[in-house]
Amino acid sequence: METVQRWSLPAGDFYKCAKWSPDGSCILSSAEENQLKVHSINKEDLLTLAEPDSIHDICWYPWMNAQEPATNCFLSCSRDQPIHLWDVSLHKVRCNYVAMDHLDQVATCYSCTFNADGRLVVAGSNKSIHVFDSSVPGRSIVDVAVKTTEAPVSSLSFRRDDTGVLAAGSFAGHIGVYDIRIGEDPSQVMLLAGHSEGVTQVLFDGWNVYSVARKEDRIWQWDLRTSSVVKHFGPRTSTTNQRLYFSLCGTRLMTGDQDGNLIAFDTSSEEAGSIEPTEITKVANTVTSSVSTSAHHPDLVAITVGERSFHISDDTSSDDEIPPEPSHLSLFRIKV
Repeated sequence: METVQRWSLPAGDFYKCAKWSPDGSCILSSAEENQLKVHSINKEDLLTLAEPDSIHDICWYPWMNAQEPATNCFLSCSRDQPIHLWDVSLHKVRCNYVAMDHLDQVATCYSCTFNADGRLVVAGSNKSIHVFDSSVPGRSIVDVAVKTTEAPVSSLSFRRDDTGVLAAGSFAGHIGVYDIRIGEDPSQVMLLAGHSEGVTQVLFDGWNVYSVARKEDRIWQWDLRTSSVVKHFGPRTSTTNQRLYFSLCGTRLMTGDQDGNLIAFDTSSEEAGSIEPTEITKVANTVTSSVSTSAHHPDLVAITVGERSFHISDDTSSDDEIPPEPSHLSLFRIKV
């Protein structure tokens, strides 16, 4: 596996996740020190932006094209802040979407996304899902109470068509499936329960939903036609509360683990139950926190490496002690 590009962070900071742009021209990342970066695959960082507090989620505009400035934007949500729509061309916030709680105060959103055509912005806060018209900044047009959980809505994913079907994972371990369409009252149509820990990522693919939870060593595949789990992809080492993001490109499911491995699975397998990895590659000596793939570059994979670490020096420390590996975002070329 060949390293194409690498971007490193200073000691004490680490990458949380990275996401390919829809047009395959660049990579968006978020870091522990509240920074957002856009990286070009051909050169250094295109820009660095800062949020005032801890960043919880990021999401590209689905029709983003770097050659069309109006579409070159992305969402971010952070603690005690409105959802920001960032303009990559102008290097600043284009507008805000403000989620309000029951006390009429700004609610912290833990997840954010666009619907398939980009006309809606949807965000998840504590016990609520907020729906915005993307062309109208300000307050949400409708709020959906999540009655099945007392925990934050941690991850959101729309089905990639105009049906308006949304999967919403929560830190309570549930996944709610909602019908959210313009001009219609949102409603929950299904509840998927089974994770023992908080759900950290959900991803739609056709009528399947992939999900994973904290400290869980397998990725689950749900079939919404039967509302049941049909496959488990694993194992992957995960005993940390840190989110470990996976990515799907065609039938190749890729994820990292706590031991610094890049793990690949074949989702086209006709077997049910537990699916073993097709390939495991050692890429780091610490946590592989996120993996992102792009349909425009099937031979490239973006990987973030790093975790929060505390180095304590004392008189018993060895001079030969190896310091923690610096956090980095790496672009690897893989065999297709």
